[in-house]
Amino acid sequence: MNSRINNGASLPYFGNVSSGRWQGGNNGNNTNSNSNSNNGVSNTRRLSPAKFLVFLGLCVVSLLALSRIFTPAIDGPIDKPGQMEEPADDMVQRQIVQQILDSRKSSYSFDDFTAEGLAKPDNEHLLPTTAVLLGWKRIDGLKLIVNYLARYPYIKQIIVWNNNRDIKLSKRDFVFDSQHGPRPELQVYNAAENLHDIAKYMSCSLAKYKHCYIQDDDWLNTHMDALYTNFLTSPSLLHTNTQPLIQMEHRRWTFTNESKHNMGELLLASLSSALR
Repeated sequence: MNSRINNGASLPYFGNVSSGRWQGGNNGNNTNSNSNSNNGVSNTRRLSPAKFLVFLGLCVVSLLALSRIFTPAIDGPIDKPGQMEEPADDMVQRQIVQQILDSRKSSYSFDDFTAEGLAKPDNEHLLPTTAVLLGWKRIDGLKLIVNYLARYPYIKQIIVWNNNRDIKLSKRDFVFDSQHGPRPELQVYNAAENLHDIAKYMSCSLAKYKHCYIQDDDWLNTHMDALYTNFLTSPSLLHTNTQPLIQMEHRRWTFTNESKHNMGELLLASLSSALR
């Protein structure tokens, strides 16, 4: 249900005193009534100076109140950067990220991905993987994601590819939380120039393991176990976890041949096989 607000009723306003009309029984009464009414109106129009000042003061107060309501607030000057409060959206986002870090853990066991665990017949379907992270300027995001991926046992190696030649990264820039389990092997590469997305596949070609998990540095995948479990059903295919809008956009910009085969998928499948 929509509720409508009458601005005329909610704000101060002046009514028209001559809008109402009294009707008498005959012409004589009408004349007397009009004469008396005119005398009354003329009497009401004679305001004393005190009443006029009060009336003027009320008008000024009303105008000031209205101007304060409809005038946007202007931030005052900030002497130091530290005085600027963190935006509410950033605070909420940090709380969500911290909640994810505190609550997420893998359903897979670290023991099953050791050399002895992978040799067991019951674990022959398990496949250790290498995580490839592509970085540009979000260094804090990279550090967060590296620490986040380390809690998943099937991530046995992490490769960080830095596409920004103005920033130099090393293994010392990344700290693992030991309470989640054994730390994965970490490799960091600093590119001499920006290789864009091709760097993801170049990094995968340098991986220690046959299969790669690839992502950017600007989000946390909260469905790691689901994606990995789905990957185990068909390891030779590409598996992705992304927003439907992005998937539709990628499909729209793929090329097809006369046989209606998706050339983009064929190229990616060929590239994936070559990297393995």
